[in-house]
Amino acid sequence: MATFTGLAERRPLGDNAKAWALNAPAIVVIALLVAYPIGYSFYVSLQKNNLKRPRAKRFIGFDNYASLFSDQAFLNALKVSALFVVVVLGLTVVLALILALVLNERFHGRGLLLSLALLPWAMPGVVNGLMWRTIFDAKTGALNGLLQQLGLIDSYHAWLTSGTGAFLFTASAQVWNTLPFSVIILLAGLSTIPSELYDAATVDRAGAWRRFTQVTVPWLLHPLLIVLILETMNAFRAFDTIYVLTGGGPRRRDHDDRPPGRPDRPHLHRLRPGQRLRLGDHRDHPADLHRLHRPPLPEREFRSMSTLVRAPLRYRIPWKQILLYVLAVAFGLYLVLPFYWIVAMSFMHEVDAISVPPHWIPTHPTLANYLGFVRPNAAQELVGGRAVSETPYSLRNSLVVATATAVLNLALATFAAYSFSRLKFRGSQVLLVLYLLTRMVPGIAIIIPFYLLMRSFGLLDTYLALILSYTTFALPITIWILKDFFRSVPRELEEAARVDRCGWFRTMWTVFLPVAAPGLVAAAVFAFMTAWNEFMFALFLTSTKAAKTIPVVAANFATDFNTQFTVMAAAGVLAVVPPLVLALLFQRKLVQGMAAGSVKG
Repeated sequence: MATFTGLAERRPLGDNAKAWALNAPAIVVIALLVAYPIGYSFYVSLQKNNLKRPRAKRFIGFDNYASLFSDQAFLNALKVSALFVVVVLGLTVVLALILALVLNERFHGRGLLLSLALLPWAMPGVVNGLMWRTIFDAKTGALNGLLQQLGLIDSYHAWLTSGTGAFLFTASAQVWNTLPFSVIILLAGLSTIPSELYDAATVDRAGAWRRFTQVTVPWLLHPLLIVLILETMNAFRAFDTIYVLTGGGPRRRDHDDRPPGRPDRPHLHRLRPGQRLRLGDHRDHPADLHRLHRPPLPEREFRSMSTLVRAPLRYRIPWKQILLYVLAVAFGLYLVLPFYWIVAMSFMHEVDAISVPPHWIPTHPTLANYLGFVRPNAAQELVGGRAVSETPYSLRNSLVVATATAVLNLALATFAAYSFSRLKFRGSQVLLVLYLLTRMVPGIAIIIPFYLLMRSFGLLDTYLALILSYTTFALPITIWILKDFFRSVPRELEEAARVDRCGWFRTMWTVFLPVAAPGLVAAAVFAFMTAWNEFMFALFLTSTKAAKTIPVVAANFATDFNTQFTVMAAAGVLAVVPPLVLALLFQRKLVQGMAAGSVKG
């Protein structure tokens, strides 16, 4: 009886209790740092508040909402925001799909193009705005200089002064900045398409367009859905690029043709004699092309074909390769030229940077713009402001906060994602949707109650306030990425560990997590990038160099009229280097992690 009692006491938790226990830390963070601010904002919105008399407030119901939707300025802003999302979303999806298709091919320079595709992702939105601001500048901008030297315009234009111009150029800057993540997701989806499907379509005499519409597109439906959701969120939450750029409105090929990461699949010549193959028979593929089995050719037709084989071969122009390289070069220039401009400016003297026409290559390269960051006194003489002297501290702060955010996100998301991938429990789908919905909340909607919450705990101008806020942004997508990747880990590994009497934590640490390394890397890089690039919360929650991050300091360059363009460009380059190095080091694991994770449904 005692033995039975001991066994009963050591009986493991049921799936429901275990799953909710694994999700508890993430739920607490989301509830405290997202749900509470949302609820507080809604509560305040139902009252009439007098800033001069804070205690003189009264409940007025939905009157504030009624007056808001009767405000023409708000309605215009809402319309412009919706149009901005549509334009950015359309351009991003089209460009990301084309670039992913190009990167899915084998050609010389593919690795270089993939590296260049990660460049915009490593750039904080504030730096992105500063870069495009120097390009679109009405007096010394690179765009004006280039168009004038090509004979396309006679004089310099103020591109950002009109509403339409500011809208279009801001949308183009946002697309350039958010394109890489969509490319990675779509490229990961392309790498999972079975190669025999394309072979079968070719045998069935399907042209390139038919292979694309009936093989590629059906397989990419889920990745495309992810891109649409994420890019819609990003476009609605866009603040930093718009803030810096416009101030919120107009300014007055080898042997194996499969790409890396594509799993090996049985080839058509391994089919049994007489075996038929339908593309739609693949249980994971929704397409159903015409039956590929054809009757044997008559002997006369075989003879006629043999004479064709012996006939002299005619030279055929490799149009596919030509188009492939044209697109690769075009995308490479599109990705690298804007960044090249601020790199070149960072090595120029100010007089060369503002010359008309522009100097595309530094005539007298100098390191003075970078040395100013390590010699504050010289920096003050150069720019007359404090943004330069705060840059080294902000780089340190961003590195600490982004690393801590990535670690905390992995710790919380690993437990939650494991519950979704291995356990069946009630409310799992609802909980997952609630996680993702928190990502759709614009930061501006919760920034004030979040600020008050951090003030009440005495956390203003501290690393912890930033780490907690950034965790709420990255956690939902991190859980989503890891959830499906964990499903790809064989259950037999855990069962074998249990046979060896390994506990759950030991199994996770020594068996499960090492196998899931690509997914963990992809999730960690995403969380790091999210924290590194975030601007709004850092702007509100920090006030001194003890906690200011690089996006906040970079934004100060835009508001300091004494700042030189060359020093501002050097600060932008320094802000891009750490996340860019991280992305380049782990680019292969990024694609692998996305292919086994966020691409699967």
